[in-house]
Amino acid sequence: MNRMFGAALLGMAAMAWLARDVPESKPLRAIVLAIFTYFTLGSISILVFGLQGIANVMVWFSLGFHLPIAIAFGYYFFARREMASP
Repeated sequence: MNRMFGAALLGMAAMAWLARDVPESKPLRAIVLAIFTYFTLGSISILVFGLQGIANVMVWFSLGFHLPIAIAFGYYFFARREMASP
């Protein structure tokens, strides 16, 4: 199962890398929203798992990886839209 999640992350990384020079467009916003959704839901599930007390300290490192990425993509998705609007 972990390999499937790793494959999903590599697929998202490849998608984001290939879209890095794409001008602001609906497909680019869809990519950003998809990545934001994954990392936000991942952060929530990691947080719940960690607060249950059945995981070791590595769960907090995983949260430290997922949460900043979720915040960054959320900022790009929501704040950039407000800046683009007159």
